[in-house]
Order: sequence, then C-alpha cells, then structure tokens
Amino acid sequence: MAVQIKGRHLHFMAKDVLFKSKFLNWFLHKVYAIPVKREDNDIVAIKTAMKVLKNKEVLGIFPEGTRNMTEDDMLEPKGGLVLLATRMKVPVVPVGIRGEYKFRKPLIINYGKPIYLDEYYGKKLSSQDCIDICKKEIYPEIIRLKEL
Repeated sequence: MAVQIKGRHLHFMAKDVLFKSKFLNWFLHKVYAIPVKREDNDIVAIKTAMKVLKNKEVLGIFPEGTRNMTEDDMLEPKGGLVLLATRMKVPVVPVGIRGEYKFRKPLIINYGKPIYLDEYYGKKLSSQDCIDICKKEIYPEIIRLKEL
C-alpha cells in the first residue's frame, strides 16, 4: 500500500508487542509504524496518530484493530478510525484487501474514493457511536472493494 502513495509517508498503527524484538523495533520505526497498546486506550498512540494527520501525512488503520484473516467479510470494528477522522477532520480512504497474508502470495488491493464524515465533525461521539458510524459509512465500501 505504501508504494501507491507518492511523496508522502504511510504511517501504520501496529501492536506494541511487535516492537519488543530489536530488529522489528528498528524496522517498524523505519517504516513509520506507531506502537499501540491494544488492551487499553493508548493516549500516546492516539496523540501520535493525530500529529501524523495534522502534518498531512497518511495514517493506515485497520478499523477492526487487526488484519482480518478469517472468512468473515469484516470483524467488529473498533472506534479509533472514526474518532481520529472526525477529530482531525480528515477523510477516510477505504481500502479493500483480498488474498492470503502469506509471504510471496499475491494480494489484491483496491482503493475507494474518500469518505467524508463531516456531518459528525465537532460532535461528542461515544465509542459505540464511532463503531456504528464505521459499520454504516465505511464497512459497506470496504466490503465492495474487497469483492472487485
């Protein structure tokens, strides 16, 4: 995915346990990954992600909080994607990924048109609101893109 974005860095949120290995820690920082403590609300990760967006860089988030390697179209979303998009007033570019997450196996990646959540800007949204907005506004497009 990062190859498709010319002239900008793609920052991904990655679970913090991946940063424990010296090599992976070095590598993940080189590819602009942001460590996230998934078991709690990681304020440091959220602030780092907000800084990335404020600097007009690109932030990659799997709305499910992980890569979906099941047969299900989508897993239950987390609220972080909608929280960040509405707080920072940035569009969400949906991406559908199809294929096996295995070394040297091809993946098909389809990019959709930006989704603007401006009707939610400035509103106090609960975690459940963010999940519901993701299911209603973003998931249908990701599912469509996965099927192309």
